[in-house]
Amino acid sequence: FFLGRRKGDALAANVAPPPLAARGRLRHACASIIRKLLAASQELSRLTPSTKVILILLSVLQQLLVVAAAYVLLQSMDSSVSIMAVAFVRSVVIILMLVPISIGGIGIRDLTFYGLLPLFGVPAEVALTASLLLLANSFLLSLTGAVSEICDGMLRRKVQRAT
Repeated sequence: FFLGRRKGDALAANVAPPPLAARGRLRHACASIIRKLLAASQELSRLTPSTKVILILLSVLQQLLVVAAAYVLLQSMDSSVSIMAVAFVRSVVIILMLVPISIGGIGIRDLTFYGLLPLFGVPAEVALTASLLLLANSFLLSLTGAVSEICDGMLRRKVQRAT
């Protein structure tokens, strides 16, 4: 059964194109992302060279801290993995998390830790536990930020009402 298509059509019988409304929302979402990227690149071009260097150094520091956190966590779990192996695995995780196939990299991080760390002598269950603990840490830090944003918004509304 071909849903009204001829046998030579490229679409398979059981694959219907997305509804027009869904395509419109997708197009709108993509356009919004592109606008935000363009605005961010314009803001970045306005920064002074010294500010750009500081931003790059802070980004490198943040990545080093992420690697150090994973390394310390794995060492605390009696794992004898090297820091270079952890840096490699974390780099792969970060690159894979850029692919938009999950929300917040949940599952990507876990599978990568579970699949790669045993190659460096870490038991699979330790790798998975470390991944889940790092996820819990990220969640708690995000929750702290969310509470801070909510309190800030409440304070701003209170100040606006008072003026």
